[in-house]
Formats: sequence, structure tokens, C-alpha cells
Amino acid sequence: MEKREISSVEFLIEKIKQKISNDDILGNILNGEILTIRDGCEDWEIECGRNIVDIYKKLSKLVEKIR
Repeated sequence: MEKREISSVEFLIEKIKQKISNDDILGNILNGEILTIRDGCEDWEIECGRNIVDIYKKLSKLVEKIR
């Protein structure tokens, strides 16, 4: 990848991180806080949030490897 493309991808990853951090549920998941709904049942938003954060973490690792 060219240097300009790498910078662009890094910028986009940082924007994703900011959006995740600004969201209550996603921010808590990113920070490793355990989120559950009453009676120990997990809400679909939390499950989807975990998936989003996992994908973000994988993308971040890929960008690091590309550098």
C-alpha cells in the first residue's frame, strides 16, 4: 500500500474509534466493561455492539501489520 493510502486507512480507523468511544454501549464494551441486562440476559444491542467492537479491533490489528 502507498503511504497516502495507509494514512487514509489510519484516519478512518481513528474515526471509527471515536464513534465507538462516543457511544455509551460501544464505549463500555471497548473499555472492557461487562454489560448485561437484568436477570443475566444479554440484550441484542449489546451482542451487536460486541461484534462491532471485535471487528474494529481486528481491523486495527490489520492496519498495524500493513504499516
